[in-house]
Amino acid sequence: MRAGFGRLTILMAVAVWGLLTGTAKSQTNPTAVASTVEALREHDYAAALRMSETLTSANPRDPQAWSLKGLALMNLGRRQPALQAFYQALAIEPNYIAALEAAAQLEYDAEIGRAHV
Repeated sequence: MRAGFGRLTILMAVAVWGLLTGTAKSQTNPTAVASTVEALREHDYAAALRMSETLTSANPRDPQAWSLKGLALMNLGRRQPALQAFYQALAIEPNYIAALEAAAQLEYDAEIGRAHV
């Protein structure tokens, strides 16, 4: 199993927890956010990416939308664009836990990969 793979479940749980507790300060349509989260839970990452792109286009100042996009990209194996999405979320809200955790995990995985080369 690849390093960090088990962390994806934890990161998704953090994102969902933020959604459920309202700590994400989402300004986006809650139904659209819930549909995106459901696509992530169902491992339909391509659909989650499409939905999250709609979310970020509709409200580019919503860190939750950017984090959901990052989770979809990360699960599709698109690490660099995922990291950029998480950085965008952090530019909006520097203490947004889901984006902090995910960005740290991606950076850690990149360092591990460089160490094994």
